[in-house]
Amino acid sequence: MFLFWGIYGLIHFLKVFCIIIFVVCLAAGSINSAEDDKKEIISYVTDNEDTIIGACDEALSTKSLDTDIDENFEGIIDTDIISDIEVYTDAGVVIFEGGAEGLLTSTFTWGFYYSADDTVYKYAVGWAPCSGEPETNEEGTSWKWISAGDDYYYVEKICDKFYYYNAGN
Repeated sequence: MFLFWGIYGLIHFLKVFCIIIFVVCLAAGSINSAEDDKKEIISYVTDNEDTIIGACDEALSTKSLDTDIDENFEGIIDTDIISDIEVYTDAGVVIFEGGAEGLLTSTFTWGFYYSADDTVYKYAVGWAPCSGEPETNEEGTSWKWISAGDDYYYVEKICDKFYYYNAGN
């Protein structure tokens, strides 16, 4: 009888061990994926900066609040990188959503935005503003706000008028 439970226990242990390894690998893949998404966005913006600026300026001069991808961005938008575009004429901002992952209180979103007046925004549209002073790198090119709990908003300057962002809660 002892031998039976010993083998059963070992098999159960191996199953649990395999599940733990699988979850760790998924988490590591998500971290690498987020860094890859950031690099892809930065590369896309720097390679197409002038074209995107022209489309954004045109959209900001003619569109109303919150529009989807339209004729201003046809042919220049890589839909593998950008899932949605929102134009906010009052703020002079065009937000290019890269994607989102998670559920409910564990959501992570990323993308980049164009700011006509080169303003750093301390919250993503649709997210609650983070309060307080941000953590800033030595070069003054990235900012991170942390709210109560685990909410955060991170912004990094790509080039003039363009900022990479990611936010989570």
